[in-house]
Amino acid sequence: MVNRIKQYLHTEWMGTTIVYEEEMDSTNLRAKLIADENVTNGTLVVAKRQTLGRGRLGRQWCSPEGNAYFSLMLNPDVHTEYVSRITLVAALALEKSLSKIADLPIRIKWPNDIVVSGRKLCGILTEAKVCSDGLEYVIVGVGINANQKEFDASIRDMATSLLNELGREVDIPQLIAEFLNEFEVCYNQFLQTQDLSLLLDDYNRSLVHYNQPVRVIGEDEMIGISKGISESGALLLQTEDGRLEYIIAGELSVRGLYGYV
Repeated sequence: MVNRIKQYLHTEWMGTTIVYEEEMDSTNLRAKLIADENVTNGTLVVAKRQTLGRGRLGRQWCSPEGNAYFSLMLNPDVHTEYVSRITLVAALALEKSLSKIADLPIRIKWPNDIVVSGRKLCGILTEAKVCSDGLEYVIVGVGINANQKEFDASIRDMATSLLNELGREVDIPQLIAEFLNEFEVCYNQFLQTQDLSLLLDDYNRSLVHYNQPVRVIGEDEMIGISKGISESGALLLQTEDGRLEYIIAGELSVRGLYGYV
């Protein structure tokens, strides 16, 4: 696996060190253990399967063999309040890399879901360790439904895989390497400004709900038209009375996705 990933890599520093095991509890958990000992910027942790995969909001991420599970260790010189923007950078890199490999209408659902044909294809979980001196490290965990054919009944209507969409298996080492190739470029652009200004056009172009009705579920439910994101990564929501709201957190429902009609 390690040699196959490196075969497709053309990064300057991401993925220089790769830790691989067939089974882990979670690549994010393993990456944090490694980072607590020594944060090597760009180290990649990969597993063939996970026993304790996690998604956003503490949700379990089903992790059978046949998919891509990996975490990237970063040591960015950014303010702690900007860490959440790295998740959006990773989402854009995923959309770009998967679109290279698969001729599919792959899009982003803000902030970090990757969807195709109305179903979720990938998930991203970004975690950070902050100490008294500031940000110590960031872990970007990614799960891609690659060659999984069957899904549990509870998520069957919401999830899909590249195999199901393409009708053929995909090469997992290539998937991982192409993500790193794209992410290094996007991440370096982010570091220049510590916001999404240099990535804004590409990200908004990739949104599945750009100029579409959406529902934001948080402390208060809001319905409006998605107008893309701001340089800070906030969702721009045009409400029914014409106001433009900046949404920084919340669960987004998109008409035609995940049962929102």
